[in-house]
Amino acid sequence: MIRGALALFLLSACGSDPDAQPVPFRVTPERGDLLYVWIDSQGFFRDSQRVDGIAPDRRALVRVEALGLDPARRAPPDVVYLVDLSALGADGSYPVRTAPRTEFEALGRQAPVLAEGPVDPMPGRTLSDPVPQATALPGATAGPPGATAAPGPFPRVVVYGADWCGPCHQAEAYLRRRGIPFVHRDVDRDPGARRDMQAAMSRAGRSPGPIPVIDVGGRIIVGFDAGAIERALRG
Repeated sequence: MIRGALALFLLSACGSDPDAQPVPFRVTPERGDLLYVWIDSQGFFRDSQRVDGIAPDRRALVRVEALGLDPARRAPPDVVYLVDLSALGADGSYPVRTAPRTEFEALGRQAPVLAEGPVDPMPGRTLSDPVPQATALPGATAGPPGATAAPGPFPRVVVYGADWCGPCHQAEAYLRRRGIPFVHRDVDRDPGARRDMQAAMSRAGRSPGPIPVIDVGGRIIVGFDAGAIERALRG
């Protein structure tokens, strides 16, 4: 079913599209600042920063993001860049084109939020202790429904992520369980969120990387790392 849908999408995209937008970057094997989003054999979206991190039979249709690209040069939020990583051209680059976001996203499904073990590195607290009753902090902006605040002077937490990103969902679920207020910002659909994420990483001296990017009071965490989140919360 999935293979057939991918084949149909590839065939429908072979024709020339008068509304196709220019691609402001090249995809070459040696680049390390690209993020690839691919669809596995079960239909789930996965991400990798390396071509060899993608199953060989799934490389013909891969979404690509240039992590350091100025948002002003990117295509609109409803357009994505697709690359065929199975066909290296004579010029040493892979062919890239634009496509409607909805058509690509319809081929897969949201990555599952993987169950994580009991992680709670806060000192002086055992895993059997109940989480304090959550109450709203003054001026705190919650993330999606369920993002609440526990008592205490927590720094502002921003999770820069995307709907298809499994680790992003894991990070937000962890913050909810801990009762930590956070702001959810979708860098995939909101150019302003992407600009703010890049600015935060630049201030912290961090290079572009995969999401989630978690800003804990100015401390930048790339990827979901419960221990790093707790250390940042403690200052």
